[in-house]
Amino acid sequence: VNPLPIADAGLDRTICEADTILLGTTANPAYSYSWDNAATLDDNSLAQPRAFPSATTTYTVTVTETATSCTSTDQVVINVLPQPFANAGSDDTLCLGESVILGGSPTGPAGATFAWDNAASLSDPAVSNPTAAPQTTTTYIVTVTDAVNGCTNTAQVTIVVNPLPTVDAGADQDICLGDSITLGGSPTGPI
Repeated sequence: VNPLPIADAGLDRTICEADTILLGTTANPAYSYSWDNAATLDDNSLAQPRAFPSATTTYTVTVTETATSCTSTDQVVINVLPQPFANAGSDDTLCLGESVILGGSPTGPAGATFAWDNAASLSDPAVSNPTAAPQTTTTYIVTVTDAVNGCTNTAQVTIVVNPLPTVDAGADQDICLGDSITLGGSPTGPI
């Protein structure tokens, strides 16, 4: 009687949606491995495949000893927590020197924390709806972290900044009463 191979799918774990996790334990060269739910694994024939489930999933590994063809199985449950929603707001266009409020209504779930990049042009990068005053076209990314489970999500918004037109009213001039002159420089505005 041949002993059964040792099958170890690893410990049950909890991850956030869109995260990946390594399943199983160290490979034994005398064994072959086959995991179910292959569509959510990088390679279902590895002893330690990387899993990327979008919902809570039970994985079963079947371990076969190559020399004897004896098999055993083990299971692991990967609990998947949802990502918080993230809304950076709508893309916008403004003129240089103007400002705009970023974020959605709301930007994320109640109690979440917020972290915006490009902080130098923001009133406060840690609030849900900061005021942005970019000097050039800028894409802002907000990372929303759920206070309940610590899962994160991101969203982005692009603010296009148009330069101000050049205005030239012309040089100061003195004229006599009754004379006329042409005002404006060259050019007096955008062409």
